[in-house]
Amino acid sequence: MQSLTRISLTLLGLLLLGAALFMAGTRQSLAQSPALPDLGPAPDFNNEVWINSSRLRLSDLRGQVVLVNFWTFDCYNCKNVLPYVRQWNDTYAQKGLTTIGVHFPEFSYEANLDNLKAAVKALGVNWAVAQDNDGLTWRAYQNRYWPTLYLIDKTGRLRYLHIGEGAYEQTERAIQSLLAEPFDVNLAKRNLQKFRASRLILRRRTSSLWRWLYRQRIKPTKSPSMQRRAATSGLSG
Repeated sequence: MQSLTRISLTLLGLLLLGAALFMAGTRQSLAQSPALPDLGPAPDFNNEVWINSSRLRLSDLRGQVVLVNFWTFDCYNCKNVLPYVRQWNDTYAQKGLTTIGVHFPEFSYEANLDNLKAAVKALGVNWAVAQDNDGLTWRAYQNRYWPTLYLIDKTGRLRYLHIGEGAYEQTERAIQSLLAEPFDVNLAKRNLQKFRASRLILRRRTSSLWRWLYRQRIKPTKSPSMQRRAATSGLSG
């Protein structure tokens, strides 16, 4: 029984390894830049109020690189980052970069929409700004600090983040790298379908294997006395 269990667990391990390699290959087939890791799917923007734009959703931005800046208008560090965000937006917007500011207020007066609109105008913020007073998008990204920059690739995956000021050249190189990545809409859809199918197959096969293992481990065994009684009753019948 122990050797059977070991063999079964080995088969399960191979199955899990094969599925992991398949899904990793699916993601790599999108020709991601090796220097920028895949940090998982980017959460969508859960905000109703937008400035300088109608409501944006990530599903509508496939094929675009998205720069997300979490900020609040009276934050000293946030103000120092804005000129660089403006420069990147001006330089790369026509090349496939979409810039979105997510405004999560620190103080009550920053939550006032009129104050936010006035600050956006005064600070020269000419890209889309989502008002995130309830912190829905802030929490979805598990964000903790102002300012924080995120880069989302053309398939909606988080690929880069930076907290605070600095690293401006590094961030710009990351933008350039993601813009240079190819994007095939049909390929992206096929890979997503394959990825979902592989997860479904893995769940089904793993479930079947665990059910089989369970049956093997709890298969009832009769004691010698029970076997003799069963044999006797069979003969008497």
